[in-house]
Amino acid sequence: MALKLKLHTKPEVPLEADCICPDRMQSLSTTEIKELVVFHGNHQVPLKDFFECDGNFDGEIIIEGDASDWVGPEMFGGSITIKGNAGHMVGSGYRGSTIGMQGGEIIVHGNVKNETGHVMRRGLIVVGGNAGDFTGVNMVAGTIIVLGK
Repeated sequence: MALKLKLHTKPEVPLEADCICPDRMQSLSTTEIKELVVFHGNHQVPLKDFFECDGNFDGEIIIEGDASDWVGPEMFGGSITIKGNAGHMVGSGYRGSTIGMQGGEIIVHGNVKNETGHVMRRGLIVVGGNAGDFTGVNMVAGTIIVLGK
């Protein structure tokens, strides 16, 4: 059974949950994953405060709905599927970084906003809908496919 995270409490401000990433979760138990730290505003809280967590990690992340900004920043491998829309900076480098996504794949069924694949080095990003401005800006290698609607 795959690891399933389901939002049970809607945050009042966006969560910064960069701990939800294959290379950080692959060697952790479900109990340890529940205790990973996310930022809710300027407060550090455990992942379990917002998400139910069941199953075992298998290296793939599937988001059943929309995602916000910074999905898969600087990722090295694995697979992220978003069955809705995504925000800005999908597969990009963090602000000031010269290296973005370095491997793996991100599949977005809907639209993405600006700077998808910024400073991307390797990997694949597929967008089923439309992409915002500056898609692939400063991209060195890799593939971005925008199907549009």
